[in-house]
Amino acid sequence: MIYCLKEYLSFDMEWLGFFVLNFYVLGFGISAMILGNKSNNVFYMIYGLFLVCALLWMRYFDMDLAFWFKGLLFMGVGLMFFLIHYLSADEFES
Repeated sequence: MIYCLKEYLSFDMEWLGFFVLNFYVLGFGISAMILGNKSNNVFYMIYGLFLVCALLWMRYFDMDLAFWFKGLLFMGVGLMFFLIHYLSADEFES
């Protein structure tokens, strides 16, 4: 009876580790970009962009999604780079 319950209740928790780690890295990268923008530190902003893009790059090849969706994801990363540059260009000109 106990063995039957153990087989019924056991499931793979590996996805939870991936989920927590991905959101931790994403949150750390976004906070690095925000703090770099507030403190006018370009290198800290680029570090945050690198973290987010490295995470997206790893997930880009790991996911089994349609090719058009991966293309939209790639364009979204490019748009993110453009917006960060556009919004912070005035602050870093001097």
